[in-house]
Amino acid sequence: MGVIQLRPREYEPLPHNIEAEQALLGSILAYSDSWPLVAHKLKPEQFYEGLHARIYEKVLELSGEGKFVSPVILKSHFEHDETLAEVGGFNYIARLVGAAGPRIGIPATADLIRCLADRRAVMRASQEMREAAAQETDASEFRKSLSAHITGLMSTFDGTAERKTTFTLQEAGSDTLRRLEQLSAGTPDPNAVMTGLAELDEMTGGFRRGEYVVIGARPSMGKTALATQLALNVASRGSGVAYFSLEMPAPILTPRFLSARVWMPGIASPTYQDILRGKNILPEQRRHLASAVQEMASWPLIIEDEPGLSAAELEARARVIAAKLKAKGSGLDLVIVDHVHKMRSPGAQSRVAEYSDISAGLAEAAKRLNIPLIALAQLNRAVEGRDDKRPTLADLRESGAIEQDADVVAFLFRDAYYLERARGKNVAEDADRLCQLARCSNSLEVILAKQRSGPIGSIDLWADMGANVILDRSEAPA
Repeated sequence: MGVIQLRPREYEPLPHNIEAEQALLGSILAYSDSWPLVAHKLKPEQFYEGLHARIYEKVLELSGEGKFVSPVILKSHFEHDETLAEVGGFNYIARLVGAAGPRIGIPATADLIRCLADRRAVMRASQEMREAAAQETDASEFRKSLSAHITGLMSTFDGTAERKTTFTLQEAGSDTLRRLEQLSAGTPDPNAVMTGLAELDEMTGGFRRGEYVVIGARPSMGKTALATQLALNVASRGSGVAYFSLEMPAPILTPRFLSARVWMPGIASPTYQDILRGKNILPEQRRHLASAVQEMASWPLIIEDEPGLSAAELEARARVIAAKLKAKGSGLDLVIVDHVHKMRSPGAQSRVAEYSDISAGLAEAAKRLNIPLIALAQLNRAVEGRDDKRPTLADLRESGAIEQDADVVAFLFRDAYYLERARGKNVAEDADRLCQLARCSNSLEVILAKQRSGPIGSIDLWADMGANVILDRSEAPA
């Protein structure tokens, strides 16, 4: 598709690439859920062609409202656009879709367009500063003009940020004092998302916005049980949760949410496996399940079970979910990834490099989304060969980068898991094992092995693994 002249050019053309702009617009129209891949990178005014800027702005506006965008939908919004009419009207929009590149190239194309826009901004500012310097003005006027241009150039590099990223010490200190005043007045910390587990929140202060949190464990230790409990706790308060279930399809994961919601101490409740298999469900329990489904229907909790996502794709889908939640009057406050070793990084040369790319991508996504991102991680088998099977940072499977990138690293340990599978050498040893098992059968140890902004240590939670319920010890049944 050749370059289409849409407006007169300056005598000395500034850097631009019309084909790249056309390809990007075509791609986000062809792949309707791809707009979040570029929304945080690129602003409408960074397009060279005004028509392209208006099309891009409308796509972001409609998509941000959770609406489906297609060439036909766009046509109704540009019926009176004179520039579009001059280049073919709806046929031009259709040709943009024909110029679409592969989905994987969308972020790189956006980076190219932004880079060209930055170069144009620098060239214009340089010319204006040169002209200002050549004029005979007094020193104060010249310095004022120079300061304005420097500020403009700085915004070129920070202009696509979704949140403020540059602070003076005075600004940062004032923000801290305001937050302290709010907290002392009993206002919840806006920078933290509370988990609903008092002992965990006491040690962490809640998970902070922008934090990348890794929860690691061997299989069957309770990673998904804890993750779903956290999701329920947060969503039940009206805070939005995106749960990325890369390992289990939604129909297999959902019984865990339901069993946790209908569980009551001292009352026979169905396990999540009972719900999954449709067995041993009493009529009264079925009514409780129906009531739970109706109650949770209004909760801002969305499950995404597409497998094999990259970090960029996961971030893009999180932005789509955020738009959907915003349209319903909520917001996105927590992302959970179950689990990180089911993600992919196309082009990585090894599994270690792949996990390094994924971990870095998730850490960056947490900051760009400005929410806590909890990623579950499998640990390597070295744990099984030790007498003390409590995990350490060295057990993070195939990637030291996960430990490096994470703001918080927590491990889960259940002694009951190993006691259930052990066998004593004689009757006395086996009796002792069963006694130990009885004491710790509902114990889930959370080991905070790394916390950038707080202490490390362990807490003991109460867990019913069959019901998928995790509670503080103070709330546990007697």
